[in-house]
Amino acid sequence: MFDISILDENVPTIIEGLAKKLPAYKKWTDKYLSKNMGDIKGFVEQSSDSVFNPTSPLSNSVIDDKMSPFEFVKKYSRNSRRKNKLFLAEYPLTGELLGDIAIEDFVSCIYRYTSNVFIEPLLYLGRGGNITPMHHDDYSNIYIVLAGKKKVEVISSKYNDQLKEYVVDGNQLKIKDISNVDYNKYPEMKEVHISTFDVQAGDALYIPRGFWHRMTGGEDRNLAVSLWF
Repeated sequence: MFDISILDENVPTIIEGLAKKLPAYKKWTDKYLSKNMGDIKGFVEQSSDSVFNPTSPLSNSVIDDKMSPFEFVKKYSRNSRRKNKLFLAEYPLTGELLGDIAIEDFVSCIYRYTSNVFIEPLLYLGRGGNITPMHHDDYSNIYIVLAGKKKVEVISSKYNDQLKEYVVDGNQLKIKDISNVDYNKYPEMKEVHISTFDVQAGDALYIPRGFWHRMTGGEDRNLAVSLWF
């Protein structure tokens, strides 16, 4: 289905049409997801300004440990009318949902490419311009957009020296407006190049291990899966 060996390990790359090859691309309506998600809690976030990730210094979001994914799917479509916006983040895929993203094919091609441990695929679902602030992960990522769109701003790890005084908790950047950096306040950012990728439904983005990235979802329903490896 897809040969990951065509990717340059250190170059973020849009993979056009990848998501369209997956059963999930057509099957994952809200109704379908609500039927196939478990009742496990702890993955729904609430935020007053649509900036999510409780570990980020730029977010006021909190985990709603009482709301299940099933309840979330019934409520998040009204985000524009809610005081606290909702976002489902890093929900671990199991059962039929794993088959819907052809997980065995991905495992096979990733193990041919690297001996790293394969990380459980994670689902993200939101509406209304949900934002995940700039951060980096310890894994490479194939970020698959199944519905809506995502604007992804990426900074190479080669700029870590310039970024270090703006980093908190090891992997969170404390610069809020990364699209319009105040160079008087953050002078080291003058030397940092930010790449922007507009990932449309049906496509995927490869993000190398350790690269900084900020996610902004479209105003409409945006659904994605991360494959960390």
